[in-house]
Amino acid sequence: MSDIGQAFGLLKNKNEAFYLFRTLHGISLVYIGYLLSIGNSLKDIGKKYAWVVLIIGVSLMVIEVPALKLFSNAQTLPRQFPFFSVFSAIALLSVCINTNIKEGFFSKAGRDYSLGIYLIHPFILYFMVPYLNRHGINISIVNLIFSFIIS
Repeated sequence: MSDIGQAFGLLKNKNEAFYLFRTLHGISLVYIGYLLSIGNSLKDIGKKYAWVVLIIGVSLMVIEVPALKLFSNAQTLPRQFPFFSVFSAIALLSVCINTNIKEGFFSKAGRDYSLGIYLIHPFILYFMVPYLNRHGINISIVNLIFSFIIS
């Protein structure tokens, strides 16, 4: 929601194209997730293969942003949406689907509260980021952790 607001200049951010295309990209990824879920194709991926793809995907995500900085002088401080995060997310989802664990505190909390956190965190970020920036904290992972805890 904040991406759409920033794309149309409602949040006084001058990088409208970035947020618009990131939001459009996100819509297609939600559709890919929907297709994977209705087809049960993630159960066909072996757990060992999914772990290998996950480790390689996360490694490439770590390498991707500095490589872009080196070759194209892209900004690395703002949080990016690395290309390889798509593969990592699908592999992680496959690992989770193919792993049977007993229900514990974290799995129960994730089941019960994840939708609420997902829906509330953009609003928390909208107010939290300017507050943290005024206090000299401009690190996106800190913003995300604070918004997760507050949500």
